[in-house]
Amino acid sequence: MERDIDEQSTLSWVAQMMQDFYYKELKTDSDFFETDHFIYCVRAVYAKLIDADAKEARQLDKVESGYYTISLSQDWLIEEEVEFKETDSNSGVYVGNLKHTPYAFAYDRMTYSVQTVEPLNNCKPYTRISADQKFKLRHIAKTDMVFFYIVANRIHLINQSACTPDKAVVMYAPSLSGNPDEVFVPLNKHFDIVTIGAKLLLEIVSNVIIDKTNNQNPNKIIQSELDKNNIK
Repeated sequence: MERDIDEQSTLSWVAQMMQDFYYKELKTDSDFFETDHFIYCVRAVYAKLIDADAKEARQLDKVESGYYTISLSQDWLIEEEVEFKETDSNSGVYVGNLKHTPYAFAYDRMTYSVQTVEPLNNCKPYTRISADQKFKLRHIAKTDMVFFYIVANRIHLINQSACTPDKAVVMYAPSLSGNPDEVFVPLNKHFDIVTIGAKLLLEIVSNVIIDKTNNQNPNKIIQSELDKNNIK
């Protein structure tokens, strides 16, 4: 039975790919790891790789623009069309829901894992703000702009223009928290995550230390004997 592209991109699917690679391609006869271990490993490798890329991008953006923004590679991003609804009539506040929660970088109030929010109507490009900056808009003069900020998987728009911001295309890097059968792993990162994770697990199981005797010699099987030469 064929699987559609969305199913093949879930965390569960990628974890299964890693498990197959670990036991078949690496030819290991160890059954130390179970499915939950591979799911955890996918999450850990994903976080390590994207955090490393974000750290490098933050430094580069600072040099080029003078601001600590984060410009991610397209490999990390998924694209989604989002519909927005006004919360109250004539309020100017619109909310749209993403299918997946964006990844959260440390010390990132601006949620740069959401790279772009491009309007699909006559609106000008939206302006990013942080969630706490929305209160400051009350104290400045009105502009002909649409501001956006992100909370969890919700994108909030504050519309001060004459347009109706009802649809937008969003490019973002998803978080892998949540149900493994529902969260999404970007397709272009599958190979790196699977190979790096499987080899990391192989290294762990090849050097696992379960116990030490009282002479501090490491053992790879459970030990309970005493080294009589080391007893005083």
